Amino acid sequence: MSWRRKMVTNPYFKRLRTRTRLAMGMSALALLTACASPTPVSRLALPPVTLIQGQLSALDTQGFVLTDASGAIAVAAAVPKDKQGLLSSGQTVKVYGNLRSGAARVFDGYVVQIPGGQNIIITAPSPHLGFILQTRFE
Repeated sequence: MSWRRKMVTNPYFKRLRTRTRLAMGMSALALLTACASPTPVSRLALPPVTLIQGQLSALDTQGFVLTDASGAIAVAAAVPKDKQGLLSSGQTVKVYGNLRSGAARVFDGYVVQIPGGQNIIITAPSPHLGFILQTRFE
């Protein structure tokens, strides 16, 4: 019997193959699940484009403060004048963007989604290095 045949029929190698497949499947599931949900403000990191969700406060012409259960962050999102009336303090929104590098924790918002499902496009994403999440914004 050849060594390949022994390897295929050996119960140890069968368990090893099963465990490897299971580990790969669980890793893929964890990655997909993590990418589909908003990231808590306290866990934001560079450089990927990220989705955050929270309540608006301190609105002004250059952006707002977004607060969730884990903390608050300043969001740089100059909303176009014709769309400014759609945002109000206390409103829960989703923001698609990325964390700015530097000492100050500022999130660059590219798209703001209001409760009715309407997307307010702020600006195109700035180029940066690293993995860019390419998913549908919901």
